[in-house]
Amino acid sequence: MQVTETFTAHVCTMHNRVFVTSLNSWLSLNHPQVSMVFEGTIFLEAACDYCLLTARSLFERQFPMLYSSVLPNTDV
Repeated sequence: MQVTETFTAHVCTMHNRVFVTSLNSWLSLNHPQVSMVFEGTIFLEAACDYCLLTARSLFERQFPMLYSSVLPNTDV
């Protein structure tokens, strides 16, 4: 009986990226070497680095005071 090990990985289907834990980085699933490594892997949907940058930029536009680099002058 042959035992096969199943891996679980985080993937963003919106941007077609997978999180590689050993590199602590998101990589494109389109790259042939990456797709080969994750063959037979169970994927869990997650927000990738591109998703998080988009979300942050939307929050910055909606709440500019929370993200301003210069604090307002409180001296009177």
